[in-house]
Amino acid sequence: MEENEEAWELITRLSSQVRVGGLGEFVGTDIVAFDTLCSYLGIPEEDRITLWTKVEAVDEVKRRIADKERRKRQAIRASQPVSSYDNTSRQVPESGSTLDLEGMD
Repeated sequence: MEENEEAWELITRLSSQVRVGGLGEFVGTDIVAFDTLCSYLGIPEEDRITLWTKVEAVDEVKRRIADKERRKRQAIRASQPVSSYDNTSRQVPESGSTLDLEGMD
């Protein structure tokens, strides 16, 4: 569709300009990078809102795909047996309990 060619060009050019959350999840395209690229390419400000809306629509699809993949990985991990060497299975003493430190010089 010709009306989406300009948006697709921007999305492609901005593919390395994304925001990522604390655990590596995709948040969205960096709006500052978007605005800078639009200025560089001479895109009028009145056209940027429409283009940004299209970029956001693609970002939403990317978030849904990333969320689906994250849930799939979690399901796979949940179905695997826990190794006896797995550090995540350590027991933490309850509040107020004491640790037996004898023989730990």
